[in-house]
Amino acid sequence: MVFLNRDALTEKVLAGERISTNEGLELYRWPLEELGILATARRDLAKAKSYNARGSEIVTYIVDRNINYTNICNVYCKFCAFYRTEKDEDHYVLSFEQIDQKLDELSAAGGVQILMQGGHHPKLPFQWYVDLLHHIRERYPHINIHGFSPPEFQHFAETFRMSLREVISEFKNAGLGSIPGGGGEILVDRVRKKISPLKINSDQWLEVMQVAHELGLRSSATMMIGARVSAPATVRRRGGARLGARSRRSHTAIGPSRSARAARAVSATASGCCRSKASCAAVA
Repeated sequence: MVFLNRDALTEKVLAGERISTNEGLELYRWPLEELGILATARRDLAKAKSYNARGSEIVTYIVDRNINYTNICNVYCKFCAFYRTEKDEDHYVLSFEQIDQKLDELSAAGGVQILMQGGHHPKLPFQWYVDLLHHIRERYPHINIHGFSPPEFQHFAETFRMSLREVISEFKNAGLGSIPGGGGEILVDRVRKKISPLKINSDQWLEVMQVAHELGLRSSATMMIGARVSAPATVRRRGGARLGARSRRSHTAIGPSRSARAARAVSATASGCCRSKASCAAVA
């Protein structure tokens, strides 16, 4: 086991430099309160000149809402308490009117974004999704549509027999504003095969983000806590997602490498799915 100079690592983090896998593992071993202090110090330095030099005093947030347009799914992930089959009595597909009601409530609360995701519905047609995006964009232009996870896009491409680029491009033209990182769980295929064997693999997840970034869309990434993954695998997963983003000059919301324990301090509502038996944390 290699232990690195803590003072040198602290200085590197505060300077905003990229850290190595070994350095990420070292941070993983730090007490959570020390990571929090270090993160706050780095943030204060990075934001010091913002908001008329009051950046270290101001924290911003937005009001958004999760909308799960359908719970019908044919992937059957072992950890998921959300999905239903078409044979289950409590399966649903939200109508546009039901979605409007949720958006009206969000607007009344000052909301500016929705996180819209759903199951892998085997029968909803392509035009239903395009019409939904057009409908929301026309009626609620002030609300950003942060919608459809990478597994959903791969599902769309396969179901509609379209290229991934074509699907994402059509969705963007219809009103999609950004893409959430759902379905990332943990980008370690050995684990993915155990917990979600029918879901896309790590390369397919990254492929969606690559195409999205090339088309000018922003995205986020999520990591599921409790997936029985070792610390080295967790850090490699974070580095792999970031490497894919860097090599594609992305806008991905993946910050300096932090451990899964540090990620627990981040609100899951930033881009989490809130549909799992395991806890999620945003990697933003």
